[in-house]
Amino acid sequence: MMSSRYPITKHITIFFASWGVALVVLVLRWTCRVRVHDDPRPQLRASGRHYIFSVLHAHQVSAIVDSERGTGAMVSRSLDGQIIVPALWVRGVIPVRGSGGKGRGTGRGGREALDALIAHVKSGRPA
Repeated sequence: MMSSRYPITKHITIFFASWGVALVVLVLRWTCRVRVHDDPRPQLRASGRHYIFSVLHAHQVSAIVDSERGTGAMVSRSLDGQIIVPALWVRGVIPVRGSGGKGRGTGRGGREALDALIAHVKSGRPA
């Protein structure tokens, strides 16, 4: 849900930018050959083990391009976080909104998002 503290023009800009990013991700996936070296995920899936992986912010787009359907991903509740959500949707990744903070009680949903991701992984899907 977008905050009303921002002007409508910013919401509209974020909406079009986020779907533009989603389109770029789809075009990249359709036109690029993806090769992953030393990827442990196939063996983990075959053995029935649950797993979580992480990526740096700089590698988000490449991680989304080669994402597994049903993977859970923690995404900030901010408008900036909204930019990546449609790209996750079109690749079958489940965005879980929330982020941590430096202080307790900041209300950014990090604890709830972490709990949701734990439940997601316990259900047999990656995060």
